[in-house]
Amino acid sequence: MQVLYRRQKTTSGGLKIKDVNSYLDRLAAAEDSKEKIAKLAELINKTNVQEMRWIIMIILKELKLGISEKTVFSVFHPDAEDLFNVTCDLKLVCERLCDRTQRGDSSVIHQPLRERQQLLQKSVHPIKGRLELLLPESGGLNENRPPGEPQWSILASSAEEVQKFFQETVDNRDEGVILKDLDSKWERSDHSTKWVKLKPDYIQSESDLDVLIIGGYYGSGGRGGEVSS
Repeated sequence: MQVLYRRQKTTSGGLKIKDVNSYLDRLAAAEDSKEKIAKLAELINKTNVQEMRWIIMIILKELKLGISEKTVFSVFHPDAEDLFNVTCDLKLVCERLCDRTQRGDSSVIHQPLRERQQLLQKSVHPIKGRLELLLPESGGLNENRPPGEPQWSILASSAEEVQKFFQETVDNRDEGVILKDLDSKWERSDHSTKWVKLKPDYIQSESDLDVLIIGGYYGSGGRGGEVSS
């Protein structure tokens, strides 16, 4: 910061968010260090000390505000967090909820799974072979599955029913099953005990799985700066 204060101007360069994004895109697209330095120098000349400080933090991915995204969303709009959780589109959230006094399309993610399934059946009209529902009692994919294949989903009320269905999927060489509590609410995190993934390699120690990692996500909080998943 002391170096920036000696070299940067104190008045704002008047850049808009779209201008900064454009500069950062061109910086990322630069093919060599010489071109990157030129792009960065151009950006430096159009910003003041505080503006450049935040831009550097963005580039270095060290944008630690000391507050959570939940807090930011709540200040922006009461429905912002729910909309972002189901769309993962920040631009859409900002455009749709720009007026804080207007409430969004109401969220159902806090309703139990059984109620959300009922709403889905009322809202979506299946088209065979193009758009079908995967619900235990709605027909759809269960009725249109290829001959000899197990059902895609069932309602189970005992461990024996789960075991039988799981074994059918294993025999069919499917990846596995997901057990869902009908009273569960939708959660962005995958650490809920209400939804449990069950795969053959989880219960058969001799099973091998060949995989190739093609991407990852940086963690936050205690995992900040490290690859979390």
